[in-house]
Amino acid sequence: MPWLGKAPAWRCAAAAALLSVCGAAGATVYDNGEVNIVDSEIFSSVHVRNSADDAPTTVITRDGAIVLGITVGDSSLVRMYDDTLVDDYGEIQGYDNGRLEIYGGSATWIDLGYQSEARIDGGTFVSGTTTLRVMGDATAHISGGSFTATSDAGAVISASQNSRVTITGGDFVGQRISASMNGGISTVELNVYGGHYAAPDAGRLLFYTGYEAVTTFYGSSFNLPFGIVPHEYEGPLTGTLANGDAIDVLLDWSGYSGSTGYIMLVQAVPEPSTWALMLAGCALLGGLARHKADQDAARGTAPHPAG
Repeated sequence: MPWLGKAPAWRCAAAAALLSVCGAAGATVYDNGEVNIVDSEIFSSVHVRNSADDAPTTVITRDGAIVLGITVGDSSLVRMYDDTLVDDYGEIQGYDNGRLEIYGGSATWIDLGYQSEARIDGGTFVSGTTTLRVMGDATAHISGGSFTATSDAGAVISASQNSRVTITGGDFVGQRISASMNGGISTVELNVYGGHYAAPDAGRLLFYTGYEAVTTFYGSSFNLPFGIVPHEYEGPLTGTLANGDAIDVLLDWSGYSGSTGYIMLVQAVPEPSTWALMLAGCALLGGLARHKADQDAARGTAPHPAG
């Protein structure tokens, strides 16, 4: 039986937990509705789901954990830290409201579908084709990590089927990032606030926007006017993104000039937290001014006029 920890106490706890090994599928299943630590090698993939009474299960991988794959569903959570290796086929999969938090480690690719959600702030993902696929009402928030698609046919990120991807940071190397509905009437959203983008040959990565997709770049300045990019434009986009990262990529519709897809350039505005600090500063200055006026009135004096 796989070990959950390095100390005998951990192994005793693991033996008592509701943890099963499915022999046919070769998967280690966590469905006990508790928090489980994986910090050693497991010779199978890991499946995480809710308990029989529908309590979410949490699995945390860290400290040299090695697994052959990760799948999380229901409302359960996998939290992945540095030194986690997803080996073999190297897939991390979310489905049916499963949640992923990735702060480090390495894998081949991430596959999100069916209302799952991933927050990615670190990690290394290298694939011959796609490193992140998002579809079926799934959501991905990327603030860090390294994503590399080595094939000419590969997309670093592929978003489709009513999915939403938000990028505020990270490194992306590949031929393209793709957003396209692939049929249906719902919209695919790709929102870019930051990140570093390049093709494998150090050229420009291509942002491909297809049917029923909206790709929005937020920044302080671009080589194109703010607003909707005309469908007939296919060429470079350069400038400065909202987080200060420089961007130098290509925009492409690839035959979808008559579709309802759009590329938009939006002038960045301060984040809500920045607005809050600005308003607090104004309130503080106003309070200091009132306090000074009250002190002057109490002394029976008035502020000296200028000059």
